[in-house]
Amino acid sequence: MSSVVEVCDLTMVFEKKVYRGLWSFQAPYMLFRDFIGRLTGSTVVERVVALDGVSFKVGRGEIFGVLGPNGSGKSTLLKILAGLLIPTGGSVFVLGYDVSRESAVVARKVSLITSIVGAAFIVWSLSVRRNLELLAELYGVSKSRVDEVLSFTGLREVEDTRVGFLSTGTVARLIVAAGLLKNSELLLMDEPMMGVSAEFAVKFRGLVRRLNRELGTTIIYATNNLVEAQELCDRVAILDRGKLVVCGRPEDLIKSLGKSEVIEVEVANAREDIVEKLKELDGVVDVNFEWSDSDALRMYKGNLRIRVWNAREVLPRILEVLIRRFDAEVRSIEVFKPNLLDVFLHYTSHVEGREGR
Repeated sequence: MSSVVEVCDLTMVFEKKVYRGLWSFQAPYMLFRDFIGRLTGSTVVERVVALDGVSFKVGRGEIFGVLGPNGSGKSTLLKILAGLLIPTGGSVFVLGYDVSRESAVVARKVSLITSIVGAAFIVWSLSVRRNLELLAELYGVSKSRVDEVLSFTGLREVEDTRVGFLSTGTVARLIVAAGLLKNSELLLMDEPMMGVSAEFAVKFRGLVRRLNRELGTTIIYATNNLVEAQELCDRVAILDRGKLVVCGRPEDLIKSLGKSEVIEVEVANAREDIVEKLKELDGVVDVNFEWSDSDALRMYKGNLRIRVWNAREVLPRILEVLIRRFDAEVRSIEVFKPNLLDVFLHYTSHVEGREGR
C-alpha cells in the first residue's frame, strides 16, 4: 500500500506574547496590553509546543483516525497536512509534495472539512447551490461538479433553499459537499460531527464510508467521538499534549490492554480521593472518574470506569470501598469488555476533569 501522507518527527511551535504587568487585569484589549508591555518591558514571549516529534504514515484508501483530548494538537496537525501551516521542524509529505516547500500545491489538492462551528465560508443568506457555485468558481471547478456533489450528498431536494433555513445535519452535509468539490484524493475531516444530532451522526458515518469505498478517497478523521473512530477507522493515532502516544488498528489497541474487564459504576456523594483508594486494590488496572457535578463540600457524582483483571473477584472489594469506607451512593453497575474508549483513557487519563491511572 503506497503512502498518501508521510510525517516524520513533526514539530510545531507557536510563540505568543504575554503581558505580565501589574495592571494586566485593567487592560482587556490586546493592543493596549501590547502597548503597555512595550513601554514597561514586561511583555514576555512564551513558546507553545503544539506538536512534538510526531511520526506516522497513512496508506492510500485508508480511513485514519486522529484522537486526543482538547488541546492535544489534532487541529494543528490537520492544518499542516492541508498546507495551511508550515511546520517548525521535521518533514511532512502529502500526495508526494513537501508541505514546507510546496504548501500552496498541497492546499489546492487537499480538502479540509470542518464542523459547522469552523465553517466560516458558508453564506447563510444564499442557497445551497449558490454557495457551492461560488466555491467552485474560487477553486476553478466546473459547475457540473456542483451537480455531482449535490447528488452524492443527497442535497438535490434542498439545493434552492437558503442555508439559514436548513437543519444542522443538512448544513453538515453542505460542508461535506463543499469539501468534495475539488475531487481530492485526500480528505481531512476535523471533528465534522460537532454540534449535530446523534441520529444524523449515524447517517454521516455512512456517507464517510461511501466516500472511502465508492470513490477510493483517503480520509484522515480527527474526532473526540470514540464510537465514530472504532466504527469508521482502519487505524487510529492518539495524540496527547502534542505527542503521538500510540498508533494502530482499533482491534489491536484494544487487545493490547490484555484480558481485562471494565466495571462502570454510577455514583453520587463521592469524594475526589476515592480514585486513589480504588487504585490500591489488587486486580485493579486503571481507574477513571468522570464527574458531572459537585457541591460546596466537594462531593461528586458521575461515572467511575474501572478496568480490572477479573470483575467477579474485584467487584466486591470495589463496593466495600465505595459504600463502607466512603459512604458513596451506588446508583448502577455495569460490566463489559474494554473498547477504544479504554485505550484512550489509558493514555490520556491525566486530563483535567477526569481523574485517572
